[in-house]
Amino acid sequence: MTGLTIKRIGKENLDILVQSRIDYCMRDKPPCTQDEYSAFESNVRQWTLENATAGNYYGYAGYAASELVCFAGILLYVMPPILRQTNRKIGHVFSFFTYPQHRRLGVGDELMKHIVKDAKELGITQLVLNATPMGEGVYLKNGFSQPAMKYMSLEIV
Repeated sequence: MTGLTIKRIGKENLDILVQSRIDYCMRDKPPCTQDEYSAFESNVRQWTLENATAGNYYGYAGYAASELVCFAGILLYVMPPILRQTNRKIGHVFSFFTYPQHRRLGVGDELMKHIVKDAKELGITQLVLNATPMGEGVYLKNGFSQPAMKYMSLEIV
């Protein structure tokens, strides 16, 4: 897609950060009551404000003219040093999506290329993400791969 403008945004664009996260989470239209939605929106706003203010979260917003067409969030954290690697600044990419009417136009690819370039300039040493089947092709095309160590998780309820 030509004419795509990508901007890194922070707490000064809180409403865009919040709405983009909500749009991502609601993309499959999970059923919820108005009270559930309001509580969710409040929680997203609080988390976003706290983390954007702390400087460890920001977003990338892609615009065609003045229309938001794609978005991704980055959560930054630093892992402790290991032998021969003291800078371990990690960027966890999440809420990576393109609005449905703009899919299959190369928008996601442009967004990821921009994120990778910016990460290098910011001294981020590794980008990580959880890939959906829909996004996996974009991530592989931009150099992501399966980690050598198996990723595991445990849900604490």
